[in-house]
Amino acid sequence: MKKVLIIAGKLYIGGAELVCRNIGYLADPAQFRVDYLVFGDTVEAYEPELREKGCQIWHLPSPGEGYRRFYTQLKRLIRENRYDVVHCHTMFNSGLVLRAAKRCGVPIRIAHSHSIRGPEKRGVVQNAYEKTMRRLILRDATHLVGCGQAAGEWLFGERAFRERGILLLNGIDLDRFAFDPAARDQIRRELGWEDCFLIGHAGHLTQVKNQRYLLERMPELLKRRPETRLILLGGGADRPMLEQLVRDLGLEGFVAMPGNVRNVNEYLSAMDVFAFPSLYEGMPLAILEVQANGLPCVLSDRVPKDVFLTDLLTALPLEDPAAWAEALLKARREAPERYNPQLRAGGFDTRSAMEKIYSLYRSEATLSLCFDDGRRDGAAAAEKLVLSQGLPVTLCVTTGYVDGTCPPDSLPCPKAPMSREDIQRLSALPGVEIAMHGDRHLNTEEDLLRCEAKLRDWLKPKTAAPLGFASPGSGMSPDWFRSSEAAALRERVLYLRTGLRVSSKKPLRILCRKLGRVIHLPFLYRIAYHDTIMTERDGKILYSVPIMGDITASQVLALVRDCVKRRGALVLMLHSVEPEPDRADPWSWQEEKLRRLCQALTELQDRGLLRVCTCAEQLRLLEGV
Repeated sequence: MKKVLIIAGKLYIGGAELVCRNIGYLADPAQFRVDYLVFGDTVEAYEPELREKGCQIWHLPSPGEGYRRFYTQLKRLIRENRYDVVHCHTMFNSGLVLRAAKRCGVPIRIAHSHSIRGPEKRGVVQNAYEKTMRRLILRDATHLVGCGQAAGEWLFGERAFRERGILLLNGIDLDRFAFDPAARDQIRRELGWEDCFLIGHAGHLTQVKNQRYLLERMPELLKRRPETRLILLGGGADRPMLEQLVRDLGLEGFVAMPGNVRNVNEYLSAMDVFAFPSLYEGMPLAILEVQANGLPCVLSDRVPKDVFLTDLLTALPLEDPAAWAEALLKARREAPERYNPQLRAGGFDTRSAMEKIYSLYRSEATLSLCFDDGRRDGAAAAEKLVLSQGLPVTLCVTTGYVDGTCPPDSLPCPKAPMSREDIQRLSALPGVEIAMHGDRHLNTEEDLLRCEAKLRDWLKPKTAAPLGFASPGSGMSPDWFRSSEAAALRERVLYLRTGLRVSSKKPLRILCRKLGRVIHLPFLYRIAYHDTIMTERDGKILYSVPIMGDITASQVLALVRDCVKRRGALVLMLHSVEPEPDRADPWSWQEEKLRRLCQALTELQDRGLLRVCTCAEQLRLLEGV
């Protein structure tokens, strides 16, 4: 069971707070124990139901009341409960939280951004604080999550989110928010507005949500359509100001402010149009709920485009109040029942969204064993020592080497190749992935396409799905593969499994690799290949570490343990496997070394610390979904 600590800040009714609530409320108790840390002593709306679900709610003073004291208390809390995951939803002070989690040895540390920067100016102190916290977040988080592209770029920086970020759009209970005619009639009767044109809004009553803008539009709307009414759902610091504005504008009887309600879904069904004039947003759950309800919505053009999922939304600049009035009065519900299925098909239901988060919590190190070229002894060892242990394997085949059409000067090695029958038989075994390694070992685009055509013909049953491609040491560099020149090729292949990262070519790493082949110290091997361990997905690219003939099992296991510690992903590339060392071929490894490696991998997998998988599966797991 994974022990998870959610840093929620508060658990009142709100969009980000609902995401926090759903994580613990919907979690499988057999897989996860979810606890919460909130700031201050106030018990908010979601706490009682979470306690009923078995969640522990911890209360600590806010970091702003004393950063040193907060940091010390948080470390004590984490150590005493030995959490496996710390998932932080509190924006910049996530840096302090993640530093404490890392110091306490928490393996999975997630920073989750739910908003973007407001238009207000920051002072020198605030800017310095944000810069420091962002640096801590980027250094100490294992996962950078954004509820929208803009939200992720704001907290983590555009480059960091592009390279490391995980986009997890929020989900909602689609069945609950589907349009309900009975609820519409009931709410309108309770309000006494059965025959009115009802404009609605839901959100914290705060400056950023800009409810004042709607009240200021009401006099003009009433002139043009006297039966217009406005309802503002939610509570917050701006309520007294908004109530005074209602009185100043003479809108008593035309505006309702019920406060925080638990049946927002029913109120949405009662509305004719939704208005959302926010000054800025991350990924507003309210707009997902509106679209699930089939309710037309007029919203600020400052809301991120991630939320535009249907044709129900009309974005307008706040600087054009006349356009807002026109759009609100023209809005009509049309076939509201057709929108809910659209969101479900897009994966925006709560269960789908939560499963993506739970998959991050399950994060474990992954490792793939690849046997390149299609050598007969390598395939035999894979079947005898790897598959027999229940471990998956990827076999990368040079098709011209297998069918004898490869010229002698292009042969991968002088050893005997697999046969087509071997490939067909092995491809039918569970845990085996057949991938491409070129036709004549040239690893050019033309050579790859010839290999693809042959493999598709050989594989039984035939498949139209993309195949992986192994190209270590060839001209197909990651930079070229990402370029527009390779766009068509990227569409054809499942992944490009290349060699080392560019940083592995730094002098220190080169020196460690050379020394490691002579004196066989495991820590040198770990330093040499440390950066080839993957901790996030890099498009369709997988990096791999070559297992040379003079490398010991202890050296390889040092790198595997490093991968486990970092919860990373590692690809090990082997070729020939012999009962005894083959001095004529530096790519041959001993059976005894492979046997020892497989035994260790099996033990790590049994302990839940490592998942051995094919390269195709590893690519999917690197997405964290």
